Amino acid sequence: MKAGRVVWYYRTYDGDGRRTTARSTGCHTKTAAHAHCQALVKAGRLIPDKPVRFAEYSKDFWVWGKCKYVQRKLTRGSTISQEYVDQCRTRLETHILSSFGPCRLSDIKTRDIEAWVDRLLDSGLAAGTVTQILGLLKQMLTEAVRRGVVNANPAADAQGVTRVTRRHRRVLTLDELRSLLDPKLDGWIGEPFAYALTVTAVATACRLGELLALRWMDVRADSLLIRHSLKQSTRELKSTKTNQEREVPVPKVVSALLHRLGPASPEHFVFAGSATPLAHHRALHRFRRALTAIGLTKEQQLERAVSFHSLRHMSNSLLRGRVADETLRMVTGHATPEMTDLYSHTLPTHLDDVREAQEAVIPQLTGRR
Repeated sequence: MKAGRVVWYYRTYDGDGRRTTARSTGCHTKTAAHAHCQALVKAGRLIPDKPVRFAEYSKDFWVWGKCKYVQRKLTRGSTISQEYVDQCRTRLETHILSSFGPCRLSDIKTRDIEAWVDRLLDSGLAAGTVTQILGLLKQMLTEAVRRGVVNANPAADAQGVTRVTRRHRRVLTLDELRSLLDPKLDGWIGEPFAYALTVTAVATACRLGELLALRWMDVRADSLLIRHSLKQSTRELKSTKTNQEREVPVPKVVSALLHRLGPASPEHFVFAGSATPLAHHRALHRFRRALTAIGLTKEQQLERAVSFHSLRHMSNSLLRGRVADETLRMVTGHATPEMTDLYSHTLPTHLDDVREAQEAVIPQLTGRR
């Protein structure tokens, strides 16, 4: 309504006898609005189609080769990979359908979405992950508005994670870390691969997916060649987050620990002991079990937001100050491709600096010399 002009709306009842959302006639007088509704009656368009439920609407959404939204984006020049679409579908099925699948699209309210965001945060998901999942829902509902399935997007005004309390990922204390890296810990009994995975993560600051993708062909006498990451949904190899390979030094204690696991066939995965990589959820389950063994209950792990990725933060903190920042970024993979190119010529010389720092820190934490 501009400059005080009145716009007339009309409401009907759907097939279930429920009153529908008011729809604009676009008319400024009652007579014109009445005539508009009569025209809709003659055209058979006065009463909206049967309400669509979210599960029905999302049946082919984020399905590669079937999703009309993705197809429209691709025909208009957008760059969307199948891997990205598959990841979106996984998040839809894992985090969105369980809450909104049975709902009518027209019944989903902003307050429902905000409550759902809170539940995702309470489940222990990182704030960044929740933001991405909320973004997917917003895209889907924006598309629903464009198609005329609903009149408005209830997610458009929903409070994002940036405006609610965030959990900051916490690191362990040094005493807790020493306990976690104790090979005699109950949580590691019968789990040599899980223990070696955790120690290697602390020593190298590698991401979980990068370590799970590590094969014996990538293991050298005193370093690891990080060439791939493991795709969580399919356990297929993919490029690293920065699309760059990097060499990561390891201290003697880690090198010895790894070689006690193998070596096996060059194609076999180091932390699985077979040609099939260890799944993310299995690795995380064993890690959380070890955290419980050092005295951190599930509730405390959630409250403190301690996760496997916390080891990456701890490793970075332990090595920082002992190694030049640009070298540390290059080894941990924090650098952008441009920065990696800028500093790649220093790698062979500066690996010794990182290895020296590791030798000063890791043996003290593991109790191994």
